[in-house]
Amino acid sequence: MKPFRGTRAFFALLSCFAFAACTAFQDSEKIADEVMQPFVSVDQGSLESLDDAYQNARIRLTEVRNEELRAQLSGIVDQKYQRLLAIKREAEQKAAAEAAARAAEAEARAQAARVRQAVIDLEGGMRTSPVGGQVLQLRNGASFQVDFDLKCYTQDNSTFKTFFVSVPARGQREIGWLEGWTDNFKPGEHCEAYYQRELLWDRGVPEL
Repeated sequence: MKPFRGTRAFFALLSCFAFAACTAFQDSEKIADEVMQPFVSVDQGSLESLDDAYQNARIRLTEVRNEELRAQLSGIVDQKYQRLLAIKREAEQKAAAEAAARAAEAEARAQAARVRQAVIDLEGGMRTSPVGGQVLQLRNGASFQVDFDLKCYTQDNSTFKTFFVSVPARGQREIGWLEGWTDNFKPGEHCEAYYQRELLWDRGVPEL
């Protein structure tokens, strides 16, 4: 009977240790939850909210009596805070990049609209060429350079030639024999202006 009683005592003691360990583990979990509670409802987009949660967690750490557990939880609190800060910075950088992209797109659209109107407003004229015929003159009154495609047709639209034209700010550009228009702009010919593939005007000689 003695061995039996000894065995029962051993298992009773083992159960007691297991219960104590389990209870200690449960207590540690509860303490950890209490320390980390400020981070549960934190506003991750607010630095003030993150700082408040961190400070509250650090205050709660002072109430943890077990030094080893307190040291472990201190590291966890710091890691949690730094991780949330990194997430916030990443979100801010992404938002800033998206805002910059939207601003750039808006500016590109606005500039395209300005160039489009400047092409429409181009003043056209003709001057006599020393080698005979006429030279087309395009004058830009805008404060910026305009680039567009000019498609010129011979009489009866029998042939045509496309020029990429750049007219300087408040300047002038000429199209004639030297630029490759060998027909020298006779009456009945006409030119079309295209910007971003949109036809903006179609003007005839000599109305150009």
